[in-house]
Amino acid sequence: MTQIVSFTVFNDLPLELRQLIWHFALPEDEPEVLIVRADHLDIKGRQVNPEPMLVQTVFPALMHTCRESREYTRNLSGIIFQYMPPAGCDVPYRLFRPELDTAFWDENVQNSLWASYFEAGHDKWLAQLRHLAVPSATAFVGQHMTECIMEHCPRLRTLSVVFPDSTDYNRVRTRFEEPTARRARLVEIPGDHARRTMVVFDTWHYDPTYRIPLYDFLLLFCSDLNDHRNAFYAPHDVCLGQAWTIRTDDDGKRPRCFLQTFVEWNSGRWVEACGGRKLASPGG
Repeated sequence: MTQIVSFTVFNDLPLELRQLIWHFALPEDEPEVLIVRADHLDIKGRQVNPEPMLVQTVFPALMHTCRESREYTRNLSGIIFQYMPPAGCDVPYRLFRPELDTAFWDENVQNSLWASYFEAGHDKWLAQLRHLAVPSATAFVGQHMTECIMEHCPRLRTLSVVFPDSTDYNRVRTRFEEPTARRARLVEIPGDHARRTMVVFDTWHYDPTYRIPLYDFLLLFCSDLNDHRNAFYAPHDVCLGQAWTIRTDDDGKRPRCFLQTFVEWNSGRWVEACGGRKLASPGG
């Protein structure tokens, strides 16, 4: 059999066929994270539709293949290029996919986010969410947050608590600066690591020097969530009518709680992003 080492008649193909080939050469969508900030939303409560939610995605190799593939990627692929000052160039974005991507609430605007969505008619977007992440500092803010999640996100499948990094002696209430300069994603802190890693459990009703394994923190968080769920007067049959679990070997029907941290694409590899950007560590 003769091995084909080149294809010299590609440019002779009809334009529609060439564009179809470029389409199949695009990278598959990967799970990304949307860091929801105040400027994404109508926090003044105006009755308007929300702005399109975009997530940064992988840079397509087609941008470097030839002029035609570059033009197709920029103009017809559905990928949106926007200038990012820290990068000094246009970077690729795509529309947020609720079944694939995770929405992360910036803790600085979390309370106003819920109020904004409720007042400005964003419930349709919230109702589509499957994956939600919250900072560790807001993990034990009481029943209000749980009720907001149950009220507005009935199709939620995962709820994760995000720590600045996965090292020992993080504080639950530590605030941190989320990644903005490069492509970032959330990754799970594995169970075996969480059993070895200690966290300062400095919620308001505990001794500020009390340390527990991250895994025990997750057990408490899941239990707290279920206690609030049981007290909620209108459980949802779709998702939140079932108890939350931390098990990974579950049948997939129950919503799951787990631990995450940010990683950032830097110099060709993923690295933990927020360890050096902690803004406060209450209690010393």
